[in-house]
Amino acid sequence: MGNELQVMGLNIAICDDEKVIREQIKELAEKEMPCVCDGLYETGDALLAAGKQFDIVFLDIQMEGTDGIETAKRLRQRDGTPVLLYEKYPALYLIIPLASFVLLGAVVFSFRIYQDMAALQEERAEKIVLENQITQMQSSMVEMEHLYDGIRSVKHDMKNHMAVLQNLIQKRYSGEDEEIRQYFEGMRQSVEQIDSRVHTGNAVSDAVVGSKFRYAAKKVKGIKLDASKFVLTDAVTIKAYDMGIILNNGLDNAVEACMQMREKQPDAETYITIRSFRAKNMYFIEIENSFDGSALSRGDSGLPISTKKDKEVHGIGLKNIRKCAVKYGGDLDCIVEGNKFTLSVMVKS
Repeated sequence: MGNELQVMGLNIAICDDEKVIREQIKELAEKEMPCVCDGLYETGDALLAAGKQFDIVFLDIQMEGTDGIETAKRLRQRDGTPVLLYEKYPALYLIIPLASFVLLGAVVFSFRIYQDMAALQEERAEKIVLENQITQMQSSMVEMEHLYDGIRSVKHDMKNHMAVLQNLIQKRYSGEDEEIRQYFEGMRQSVEQIDSRVHTGNAVSDAVVGSKFRYAAKKVKGIKLDASKFVLTDAVTIKAYDMGIILNNGLDNAVEACMQMREKQPDAETYITIRSFRAKNMYFIEIENSFDGSALSRGDSGLPISTKKDKEVHGIGLKNIRKCAVKYGGDLDCIVEGNKFTLSVMVKS
């Protein structure tokens, strides 16, 4: 498969085992001199087998089979003395390989840039989806707060109405109808069940803590749960979404620790207590729970390393809590005392 470049009556041969180099030399030749390219030589053996005479020969040094130096010698023996650029311009011994490496580096660099751009584009798309989900979640939380307030208002009114009706019936029938009294008592208990056992002063916090406590009671039989000292007032400026992150991740870790403790020590007493208090201009949320007392190693961030199997996923819980705390000018601390673990989150109020 021969190649002849007809350039002002000159026959030019290009022989290189790298297709990229052959194409580059061809492009330069066509750019600098008007010519027509019919093909390229891949090896010295192919060039010699063509049996043609050339005025200019571009030869690679290292090729499979007959190398460039030997190919040039045979061309001299056969055709006389063609123009050998490597002898006329010795610098080409360095320039050609260097150009090859530069071209290869450009290809690799371009590929890396393409990969980085694709990853960045994917990350941006995921961020947009996540932001939309967060916006929808925040809207849902606002609606839930309004709904919760409405339910509590209706519950309060129903209890008052039932108390009035029960008093009227007792006056009318003087306690003669026990069945009516029991009926109203059943209605009163049903209304009481509408409300959650957890009353923090915030609908989102009530829902989160109540849900986690029900899950803990289901997974760890006999666990003691207490949120009576956890109160959120209007003075606490933490957004409902951020409070949800703090409580969800903190209580998830507490429940997991109690489950692991019960697996290792079936008769151990387990508990989770959540409380809040003020100290000057700071607001503290503390989640205290029992755990098996095993030593907790700490990572570079100073936070305990997750004891779960999937550390890459579960280990981000405390980091997310810290991000929320830092957002409000605070931080978190993990305190271990014997079989007691306390997560303390501090924010400015």
